Amino acid sequence: MSKFSKALFEEQLMYAFWYLGAVLVFQLVYFGLAIYYESNAGNFLAFAIAPTRVFMLIIGITSTYGLLTYYVKLGKTRKAYFKKNLVAVGLLAVTIAIITGVITFIQHVVTNVMGWSHLIQYTMSETHILSPNGRLELDLTGMPESGLHFDESLLLSFVAFIIQLVIYYLIGSFVGSGYYRYGWVIGFLFVAAALVFLGSLQWMWSERVIEAGSFILSTGVTVVLGFFVGYLTWKVLSKTPVKL
Repeated sequence: MSKFSKALFEEQLMYAFWYLGAVLVFQLVYFGLAIYYESNAGNFLAFAIAPTRVFMLIIGITSTYGLLTYYVKLGKTRKAYFKKNLVAVGLLAVTIAIITGVITFIQHVVTNVMGWSHLIQYTMSETHILSPNGRLELDLTGMPESGLHFDESLLLSFVAFIIQLVIYYLIGSFVGSGYYRYGWVIGFLFVAAALVFLGSLQWMWSERVIEAGSFILSTGVTVVLGFFVGYLTWKVLSKTPVKL
């Protein structure tokens, strides 16, 4: 990995550490309440999938304004930034998946030792806490579907998880690049296109589509969509005057 890719990776990894730390705190609080009220809770991986995709989308949106301008000032070209950042984002997605998997593994070991394993689930579909007096209710069963089944196909699900994180970043970068080059008015057209991409992803990874097609098919279509969004982003960035 080049020094440029490493610098981009380390910059975005710092944000990821802060983000994962915050998610871990929220999940531990939630799981503590699930234990106290004898309710079900999704494990850390199930809990983190939806917000992690949003996190990648957000740092993708901000990457053009923050990172591109900064590195062009240091003498890097837009082409070099785009290519090296793709490497950095791929590594970032792998790192996040590994960290998330390790925390989830530790959580399962601890809950098995403590006798709480019957409370922890691989999905969020039963994550609903209701206190006996009805004063506390936390319902996370409506969190977006991911279509990933880590309890059935561990390796394939991790690969698909990594691919999903990369494409969410690319969609965010697509929106950020549109705003950077064209301003707010035309930028809304990029938001509209991004919503179409995100809606397509959500539909593609719904249980209904996966059962009708296959897990591999959804992964393949996601990769094709990722290349398409990446191509569009580069076409915008390659002709964008950098604001110094």
